[in-house]
Amino acid sequence: MQLDVPFYLNTNDGNQCMQVTMQGVLDYFLHLKKTVDELDVLTGRKKGYWTYTTQVVGALWEMGLDVKMYSVDPLEPYTHDVASLKQYIRETYPNQFETIMKMSDLPMTIVHSTKLKQMNLFEQRKLSFTEIENHIMQGHVPLMLIDHSVLEDENGNYRGHFVVVTGFGENTITYHESGPKNPAPHRCVSKEQFIRAWDAPGTGNDVIIVLGKREK
Repeated sequence: MQLDVPFYLNTNDGNQCMQVTMQGVLDYFLHLKKTVDELDVLTGRKKGYWTYTTQVVGALWEMGLDVKMYSVDPLEPYTHDVASLKQYIRETYPNQFETIMKMSDLPMTIVHSTKLKQMNLFEQRKLSFTEIENHIMQGHVPLMLIDHSVLEDENGNYRGHFVVVTGFGENTITYHESGPKNPAPHRCVSKEQFIRAWDAPGTGNDVIIVLGKREK
């Protein structure tokens, strides 16, 4: 089973894999073509900063897609003030705190997380992979956060990477590897390896299910 989601390359500053996944689903469902720079504006991402999953959800919804985000991490701490959020991040990710502060636009994260809470676009739980496969069989597209170091069997620090999952077999997963290193459409990896990368600490088992064009 494989969905013919258009493939886009991550060729800009290397921190826009989330915007690149957005290009694919916007083209697939709406035949809408956007540059990553335009999607930076729509998600509120500043150059050189990370994009949080919540920023993608709100932007896709605003552009006309029906979406739902799932994560084992709570949304609530990201809906308070900056000082409270900083304290939560310090307590939850003490070893990564300085890096997170350097790469995160916390006020923008709070804006988008609050929007998700108000619009009921978030559910705190881990989807089973059977559920994800069932979504693919219905023509829905999963966007998933993985640890690229785990996927590549590298012994390194966490490298968050957002990908479009395009299909599955009995023991395999296909996804768009947008790059910038070794890009490939419908890259095929073992299901076990992909799930380990999705289960890695830091991903929160984040997944956005893009259901299709939203009814007005």
